[in-house]
Amino acid sequence: MDDFLRVRFTCRGYQDDIAVTRDVVKSEIKVKLQRYMGDMVKDLQSK
Repeated sequence: MDDFLRVRFTCRGYQDDIAVTRDVVKSEIKVKLQRYMGDMVKDLQSK
């Protein structure tokens, strides 16, 4: 199994790819979900 997530992108005519480890991706998803869920709880509690 490949330990990297590879993404190809184009920006202003420039094409390249970037590789990010799966651990980094999982960590970022976890942080964003925790923040999102916290915001949802705050919204529900304020109503």
